[in-house]
Amino acid sequence: MAKKLKGFKKLLVGEVSIACGCAIQYNGCPCNSCFHTWAEDELGLDPDLAHMFWLIVLALRGDYKPEELLESNISNFKKIIKRFKK
Repeated sequence: MAKKLKGFKKLLVGEVSIACGCAIQYNGCPCNSCFHTWAEDELGLDPDLAHMFWLIVLALRGDYKPEELLESNISNFKKIIKRFKK
């Protein structure tokens, strides 16, 4: 199962890197600037939502433990969730 998950992560990160046109960071991940530009300009996401998806890339990349990402970005998550509640 762990091998399948690792393959899925690699495939997903690869697809995001191709879409962004950047694979300069660890394990072929796009950089923050390229990812946000792609997510905001090409996908039409607002900056907060683009950042939430960037956190998913960071989690897939393995830079942070999930609890570290949650703790450091809880205010951003609350802001996004509040918008969706309206």
